[in-house]
Amino acid sequence: MVAAQPATITTPRILRLRDVADQRMLGADGKRALRFVFDAEEFLSKEELRIASYRETIGQPMIVRRAKAFHHICSEWDTPIDGGELILGSQRGNIWWRGSADPTTAAQRERYEAIQEFCRELGIAFGEGHVVCDYPRIINQGLKTQAARIDLLRDCAPADDPRALTWDAMAITCDGARIFAERYAQAAREMAESAEPARRDELLRIAEVCARVPWQPARTLTEAVQSFWFAHLLLHVESPSVAISPGRMDQYLCPFYASDLAAGRCSHDEAAELLACLWLKFFEGDESQNLVVGGIDAGGFDATNDLSYLMVQLTDELHAFQPSLSVRMHRDTPAEFWQAATRLSAEGTGQPSFFNDEIVRASLHSIGVPESESWDWAIVGCYEAVVAGCEWARTVAGGTSLPHCVLGALGERPESFEALQASTLERLKSGIDEAVEAANAHEEYEARWAPSPFQSVMMRDCIQQGIDIYSGGARYNYSACWPGCLATGVDSLVAIKRVVYEDQAVTLHALLDALDRDFANSEDLRQMLVRRAPKFGNDIDAVDELAREISEFFCAEVVKRRNPRGGTFQPALAMYQVHYRGLETGATPDGRHADTPFSAGIAPTQGYNERGVTATLASCAKLPHHLGPDGNFLIISMPPDSVAGPDGIDRLTKLIRTYFEQGGSHVMVNVVDAETLHDAQDHPEKHRDLMVRISGLSAYFVTLPAHLQDDIIQRTSQGL
Repeated sequence: MVAAQPATITTPRILRLRDVADQRMLGADGKRALRFVFDAEEFLSKEELRIASYRETIGQPMIVRRAKAFHHICSEWDTPIDGGELILGSQRGNIWWRGSADPTTAAQRERYEAIQEFCRELGIAFGEGHVVCDYPRIINQGLKTQAARIDLLRDCAPADDPRALTWDAMAITCDGARIFAERYAQAAREMAESAEPARRDELLRIAEVCARVPWQPARTLTEAVQSFWFAHLLLHVESPSVAISPGRMDQYLCPFYASDLAAGRCSHDEAAELLACLWLKFFEGDESQNLVVGGIDAGGFDATNDLSYLMVQLTDELHAFQPSLSVRMHRDTPAEFWQAATRLSAEGTGQPSFFNDEIVRASLHSIGVPESESWDWAIVGCYEAVVAGCEWARTVAGGTSLPHCVLGALGERPESFEALQASTLERLKSGIDEAVEAANAHEEYEARWAPSPFQSVMMRDCIQQGIDIYSGGARYNYSACWPGCLATGVDSLVAIKRVVYEDQAVTLHALLDALDRDFANSEDLRQMLVRRAPKFGNDIDAVDELAREISEFFCAEVVKRRNPRGGTFQPALAMYQVHYRGLETGATPDGRHADTPFSAGIAPTQGYNERGVTATLASCAKLPHHLGPDGNFLIISMPPDSVAGPDGIDRLTKLIRTYFEQGGSHVMVNVVDAETLHDAQDHPEKHRDLMVRISGLSAYFVTLPAHLQDDIIQRTSQGL
């Protein structure tokens, strides 16, 4: 498909709404402070309503208490309609603020502490987000259809059917969602009475939309977008959390867009303005809402469409940190779409994430997802692949740490490298077992204390089975486990092999002593470990093969474990921010000093990728990406001048395509230099719009804590 002509996005309405969003992310000193748009009063009033409901339902089954609290919030919670917005419903009160400066008053903080205490007292718990629900079903069928299915199943079941409570709770949440939308319809009508003529007509049309969706099927793009947003917002109401992700929005909205264009109900520019309003809504309350564009359809053909291009353009022109945009690239992806995506990346927003469609599908096949469904994968949160709308994957369930496994094995003073490696792998197995035990205990806690009937309505198969999503109602029920900090662990093993066992340049006793002292008075030994032993990330086959072997061993062990929902564990080769465990860990045999970060993701250790980004990508591509559906994230950094102009875009495109052809699954690009980042630390007021990629999300650099900023600067200086 040839890309549609670029739309006009920055209309006066969008500029006003964008300015309002920016103002809401400023601190008292006028500097960028918050990582998303937040409203303390909206948060506090919502949670106080939840507490009031829980007090009224003491002694009732937890799933019913959760449903009634949801219904009570839907019936009583008031959030304003902002001037000029086309999509109603505020997510600003989702979770408590995150950022570099507290925007709340002393009285608000006191109310917040009281809420936390009441939550502990009343047993209020929440689901953990990280899900892609079945938005297309709700948009196309409406919640009325789901409620009718629930009523039919309930009526046909025996009176003592244990599923009855779950169906009852689901029905309560459907009714709550209906009331929530109708209240917005009424609020829009009331606002229209005193509005200027143009806005009055707009508000009356909005009221008609809200009176229809999400209860009834959407008929137009406007109705489809509003239906999506109500459903998305209400998922956050039920369980205030992050990484509730929209999935393949270009696919499920495109039929409405095409129909509206054909019927003359809207123009391309009007559709763009509507979606720009939605993009600005994504700025509210959640910093990891992953939206996927591109990919293939059920027949295996390219699915890139006009909205795929438009959503890339929206992210570019709005300089959007949310939604977290991911692009599915495959062998038949149009060259124009490659250019659009890499051009966005070169703009320096940390967007988008690039995914290798063929490899991600292969990774889903490896855990048992059939080809008939693997084509419809999306990303939750940062980079974890799931089958959209029918998989609860607990993608952040738990993991272990390869560097700690190496250190533990080294402490046994093994007589050979083979013994060291065998002990490391045994410790890795034990680490998996410990992670699985903790993850399963938490799952049992969630199933008891945080059943989620509305999320269950929005997940395929839960209604039919009459089982809550946290008890195994979804079609696919996985949990994740990751090894953590692969390069630091592998480099440590290689260094010990070379310096201790092969060259016999130092004894195990001397090495352990130096590690205990963080190499104090042993800098020569540290340099030997750093310089004499080859490192992962430099396209050295012997090192890369060890990394691959350990990764394959890990993946094979993980899938043997099971969770309480009847599913298996699935592997990831990396996980967000676990490299900061190094801040609390002593020195490692690769020459790393104590209390410094481990390697991040599947990337080389900072400072050890001496042969540049091409060698880094070549090493990372040798890992078994096809076995890790839960994520194998890699961030590379490029100086702005290296991707400038058409030639720079072509270079970046070729770099990513080559990585995918070699077998890599996922890459994100930071286009920034360390000098700019240092200046942003010193003069944040000059760089309030500077965005960087941190794991699977983009964030304003000046809102991040100091240790995150320092780590990004160090990795950027090394091209990571």
